[in-house]
Amino acid sequence: MSGRLSYNNSAIPSAKVFLKSSIDNGNTWEDFALEQTRADGSFNMIWIPKTTGNYLLCAYWEGNNTLRWMNTTQSLALTTDSSGKVSSASSNATITDLKYDSATQTLSFNTNTTQTSTPITITIPKTLIDDTQTLQIKIDGKTTTTFTSKAQDDLWIITCQADQGKQSITIKIPQQSIMSPNTTPWLYIAIVIIALIIIVAIVTTIRRRRKTAATVAAILKETRQT
Repeated sequence: MSGRLSYNNSAIPSAKVFLKSSIDNGNTWEDFALEQTRADGSFNMIWIPKTTGNYLLCAYWEGNNTLRWMNTTQSLALTTDSSGKVSSASSNATITDLKYDSATQTLSFNTNTTQTSTPITITIPKTLIDDTQTLQIKIDGKTTTTFTSKAQDDLWIITCQADQGKQSITIKIPQQSIMSPNTTPWLYIAIVIIALIIIVAIVTTIRRRRKTAATVAAILKETRQT
């Protein structure tokens, strides 16, 4: 989690920012961190959710003698694939019904926002896809190519835009991505093992032929001498 505390584009340094989460749509909140802003007003920390599901995350500043309190809230949803790898979607928009269908390799969720052109941040494990340019992203059933992606550690971070109101977003991962070294290492391990077996068989055959040839030569030599 990261952010920047400012007022009229001026950073607010050395401010205490409370970070909290809710798993029941804001009915109850749990404080999990207290961060102090740097000279440029920025703050960041690592938070690991206890389980998958839907979360609200809030950064809150109590204010000072001249400025009132400020806060911002993000919606975060997490789901797993069959191997336990986590995908997520987060935004100022409300995110619901995030799920991953391993049979069709499709990540889907719904958004709802009163704002226009709200950014949606999606993370997908690199084990599911090796090239994000092959992704098929649809918003309300219409394909969009206006998305960005970048690699970070073992994840792809994808950003697209949601319009005002309710929308459904689906991300289709091409089936051929299953054949990448990241997604099926067993296939490449099997190929290596088969290649090694073939090499060993060839070497063994060559050695046997050389041994046989040496034996025949020895017999012929002994016969000549006799």
